[in-house]
Amino acid sequence: MKLFSQLQEIDFFPSPIALTIGVFDGIHLGHLRLIKELHYLTRKGGTRAVITFINHPSTVLFQKKYVPFLISFKHRIHLFEKYGIDLVIALPFTQEFAHQSYETFLSLVYHQLPFSHLVLGQGDAFGRNREGNETNLKILEKKIGFQTHCLKKEQKYKKIISSQAIRILIQEGKLKKAKKMLGRPYSLWRPFEIDLISQEEENLFSWSFEETDLCHLPSGVYGVDLEWEEKKLPAIAFLNGQTDTHTDTHKNHLSVMIYFDLPHPNESFVTICFIKYLCPKIDPSLFNLSQMKLLETMATQPSLS
Repeated sequence: MKLFSQLQEIDFFPSPIALTIGVFDGIHLGHLRLIKELHYLTRKGGTRAVITFINHPSTVLFQKKYVPFLISFKHRIHLFEKYGIDLVIALPFTQEFAHQSYETFLSLVYHQLPFSHLVLGQGDAFGRNREGNETNLKILEKKIGFQTHCLKKEQKYKKIISSQAIRILIQEGKLKKAKKMLGRPYSLWRPFEIDLISQEEENLFSWSFEETDLCHLPSGVYGVDLEWEEKKLPAIAFLNGQTDTHTDTHKNHLSVMIYFDLPHPNESFVTICFIKYLCPKIDPSLFNLSQMKLLETMATQPSLS
């Protein structure tokens, strides 16, 4: 997969080119429906392309509204590659971009990347005043020479799957429902920093780190899986989250401490999958137990998921 940060950087890619545009925060089942269509349209060869945004559009469109991402930018790019995307153009969402017409933007894109298909969800729109809707795109496609595909939105629990709906579920600690909408467990994807690992006992290690600007679960103790390649390691995660509500520095902060047994991952990046809420507090004496006994003991705690 190739990643570009400017349209001008794009080089040659084989046709047909199937393109989709959006933030893709979380890359949930609705997004996967679009990606599946890209695969279908290029099933005989071609290029699957995505235009996404580095920052959240709300930071420009609604400057007083803070919207934390479900996953980090690097995690998003990792998932695009995992789901078979060939080309990602990650652009900054700016005031200039927000005021650009959909016709001007798509003409610029087409000049650099002559796409054959544009895949969007029904009701999606972009460009100045959201004028790039299905009706106007059908007119523009005849001028430029591409085909628009507007797909029906995916639903769960009689609601359209959206990043905002999942964001609410995560903030409420509803892991099972979030998993149903994401199509996978809610997770963090980050470097596995060996220098942040401490040995607590002979077979018990801890990993401590912080995340910022991400939507996070309520503070508490969670059962997690550390996943890399095709391996999986059960572990316990302690989360302590807080939000700085100062007008100029409104950010989410999350402190994470993970306890796990050997063998620990030897990969550069690890996916931390949140499986179950265990409890808001824990008796420190539990850490005198072995890792497996600790997992068994905490698994008996009631779940809010």
